Amino acid sequence: MAAVNIVGLFCEDIREEKSGASTLVGILTDNLVVPSIPFLLPRLALYVRVNFAVATDPGPIVIRVVLPDQSDPLIAPISPALIDTARAEARDNCSPIAGLITTAVASPFTIKQAGRVLAIANVQGQDVICGSLNIREAGKPEL
Repeated sequence: MAAVNIVGLFCEDIREEKSGASTLVGILTDNLVVPSIPFLLPRLALYVRVNFAVATDPGPIVIRVVLPDQSDPLIAPISPALIDTARAEARDNCSPIAGLITTAVASPFTIKQAGRVLAIANVQGQDVICGSLNIREAGKPEL
């Protein structure tokens, strides 16, 4: 098993339940076809789940989103305190795997050009794609 596993899902919304659970609304497929570009989505959300072996130290983890125009806005680093809390909770539950969740919501989200939106996690100095969304304009071929 890899020491760190990260998956990101693009969706329309993320709702936090009273129980602490998250409800993902409208999980997007790999391709999002919009009628025209530019296009305004009311909301675009990213849900990222990180799992890591309790016996390892994943070090700092930074999640960022790269847009088709190559602008690179930083979502946020995952704080060392959150990583330590996840590890402690896993140990308390006798689990060899710790898990944590981070989310981001852009409301509204302007699509300025067609192409791929990537969620990238930097772990131990390595970039790993954890989510991908290909945006296409209706009636136009893929890039």
